Amino acid sequence: MSRIQASGGRVIGAAYGAGALVSACAMILPGWEPANPVLLAGLTVTAALVGLTLFVTSSGMPPSWLLHLCAGLGSVLAGIGMLAAGGGAPSATIAMFLVWIASASVVFLPRPGAYAQVALAALIQSGCLVALGDGRHAPARVAATVLIATLTGLAARAWMDRAARAAGTDALTGLPNRSAVTRLLDRELARADRAGHEVSVVCLDLDNLKAINDSDGHAAGDRALVDVAHCWSDELRTEDVLARVGGDEFVAVLVGTDEAKAGDVVRRLATATPEHLGASIGVATARTSLDGPTLLDQADTAMYEEKRRRRRAARAERSKRLRSASVTPGHDAVFILEDDTFITLLASRISAALEAGETFVVIATQPHRAALRSTLGDQLRIAEQTGRYLELDAEETLDHIAPDGRPDSTLINESMGNLLRGLTFDGRKVQAYGEMVGLLWSRENVQGAMALEDIWNDLRGLIDFQILCGYPTAGSDALDQGLAEICARHAHVSIAD
Repeated sequence: MSRIQASGGRVIGAAYGAGALVSACAMILPGWEPANPVLLAGLTVTAALVGLTLFVTSSGMPPSWLLHLCAGLGSVLAGIGMLAAGGGAPSATIAMFLVWIASASVVFLPRPGAYAQVALAALIQSGCLVALGDGRHAPARVAATVLIATLTGLAARAWMDRAARAAGTDALTGLPNRSAVTRLLDRELARADRAGHEVSVVCLDLDNLKAINDSDGHAAGDRALVDVAHCWSDELRTEDVLARVGGDEFVAVLVGTDEAKAGDVVRRLATATPEHLGASIGVATARTSLDGPTLLDQADTAMYEEKRRRRRAARAERSKRLRSASVTPGHDAVFILEDDTFITLLASRISAALEAGETFVVIATQPHRAALRSTLGDQLRIAEQTGRYLELDAEETLDHIAPDGRPDSTLINESMGNLLRGLTFDGRKVQAYGEMVGLLWSRENVQGAMALEDIWNDLRGLIDFQILCGYPTAGSDALDQGLAEICARHAHVSIAD
């Protein structure tokens, strides 16, 4: 039974009410004298009572046979009313009821039954016109009734179909929404119960959508949702349905799919998920008669259990990585509270390294590079001429290695890795100072900053160099979020105040 049919009882009831109103007008308007006012009054009361009953009691979806019965009865009552009115304007006014009933039939009944109701209305109208001695006008009037009823009914049905689809569709991804997939699941479970086959439900929750929204903006998050919807849809059969039921939550209904086959689908969906998004996936299969909400709840519970398992595994891996990083000397961090103090400390570190014959690479913003040149003067110029001092712009370098806010290990290895390999090729000691993590940090992209720190640690496992990473603190709200992670990733953390 369609959603449109759910309102059919009330609309036909309203048509009955309107028919009662025009019938009453045929009795009371000046100059209109019906041939049988008593019969017409009885018909008016009957139509009003039927209309009121339909309107009040049709809160759900009425059975199709009841709509057929009410439509057919309405046409019969309209025909009797035309005869009781005695012809002329009163009968023509009551004939409007036939148009309304036929039009409502086209909107709310399946096509064969709808056109049968239109034919019944046309037959009753033509018979009444002949009986009233107006047979010569019958073809034109009946044709007008059929045409108006059919066209208005089809137009109304098309509009209601579009409205129903829009109400059940997620505007961003074009997938069904929660209400639509809930109705579909109930239908599939009822069909599966009759046919004796199984239905499985998969709940999917994106792990990193919030981080993308926070670091790259909601437009990037929306693009990620559309992309993952396409990726997952490609892994499903045409009879399966994927729906977006929340901000980062999706549901897939797998028709005629047992537990083993559902497990295969889950593995395909997990493989198709973009790595930077990640997803926790839970599945449940209806082996016995289950309602939709219960099956969805089971799949949702399984999904959250998987999410907790993934978080525990990620924490364990991160702790292992951080412990490994924290015991490796030579990767330090400094929190910059006061620029002048920091420049003095960094200049001292660079000067000592250059005097010891080491090479120093500075990846910093323009103000800090200018301050270092002003402080160290000729020492930097001489070191630069002999290839022992190199400067890179932190913002330009960051744009290259992390074009979307997520550091790319391949790009970093090709640029920074190759640079450092060349500098350390002859055994020369190399130190570096970098502000790229600080730029990510200041933009509150904590995830990106920590990813870059991990890549620095990976590079230090391959290349012998030391690095100091600078973190600004002024105006940053990210400090409380990742302070522990910063400390764990460095052998030594200091404050330039």
